[in-house]
Amino acid sequence: MMRKLFIPALVIVAAIFGAVTLMATSPQLQPSAIEPVAATVRVREVTLMPIQLSVHSQGTVVPNTESELIPEVSGRVEWTSPSLVNGGYFNSGDVLLRLEDKDYRSSLDRAKATLNRAEAEFEHARFEY
Repeated sequence: MMRKLFIPALVIVAAIFGAVTLMATSPQLQPSAIEPVAATVRVREVTLMPIQLSVHSQGTVVPNTESELIPEVSGRVEWTSPSLVNGGYFNSGDVLLRLEDKDYRSSLDRAKATLNRAEAEFEHARFEY
């Protein structure tokens, strides 16, 4: 039983003695101030000039404002404003395109004929009443 306690105690004492010896013989570090290193700087004179940069990227482009053109009458487009392009700007009331008025005039003539017919039928119905 003495052997069971003596050998582990001897190992522990030897480990403590070794640790104390290492700590006592270690060199003492002296704190030193860090010397600042001067940074290398390049200086260049610049002149102001316009420059166009191009950026290549991928993604979905979404407009800030969308305008929907809905004509009140149908017809072929006769003239288009130079502002009516993708990314173009225009103000309220600007003429953006002109339509041929043939369809409009024929629709107007048909509407007038329908009105005249309805008025004639009204007069006839009033007369018969």
